[in-house]
Amino acid sequence: MISSLLKKYQDQFGDIFDFKIDAENSVSLDFSKENSLITIDIIENSVAQEQFVFGQIKNASARVGVGGYLENRKLYQRGNIFDTEADSRSLHLGIDLWIEAGTTVNTPFDGVVFSVKDNSGTGDYGPTVILEHQLEHHIFYTLYGHLSLDTLTNVKVGDRFMTGHKLCKIGNYPDNGDWAPHVHFQILTNLDDFKYGDYPAVCTQANLAKFSGYCPNPNLVLQIPILD
Repeated sequence: MISSLLKKYQDQFGDIFDFKIDAENSVSLDFSKENSLITIDIIENSVAQEQFVFGQIKNASARVGVGGYLENRKLYQRGNIFDTEADSRSLHLGIDLWIEAGTTVNTPFDGVVFSVKDNSGTGDYGPTVILEHQLEHHIFYTLYGHLSLDTLTNVKVGDRFMTGHKLCKIGNYPDNGDWAPHVHFQILTNLDDFKYGDYPAVCTQANLAKFSGYCPNPNLVLQIPILD
């Protein structure tokens, strides 16, 4: 239902950055397990990861690196935060937008702040905002992870943001969970029983059907041409 509603209202959504992401200024980045360029150093060292990411962006004469929805990622071999007793979580449930720290993140449509939390620790989200939205009579949420530390004081639960208004800025490592700078954008249709201010960014193969149902393709909102 949310997917069809998002398609219905696509022409009313704003841009998540202060510019429109198009085919000319974006490049798709591959962090899959099949990509032999993703070395252990890139996985475990945020400096090496940043050099790789922004090297790929520069080589493509682009401004932003994009992608990752349902990608089976090699990146999550960086510690036990992504492991369970039965399986490893490696399937990415959002879209990552890799761009310089300090870049402004805007709200793509009207929303109210549901939570603001610092999910601190290596490999986690760092500062995280979840917005609550309503389309027609349907409630859903969007999650923004890896933000700057000032988000924790500048954004408060209950704050209202209109389409296109500045929400926050992209953070830098180590504050952002120790990742190369980017924002993780995810749609949530069911918060389930997860603790306040947090929601899985990745899942196991066994839980893919459940979580892909709860987390539809974020490109329904972002509308990035090279990800269609």
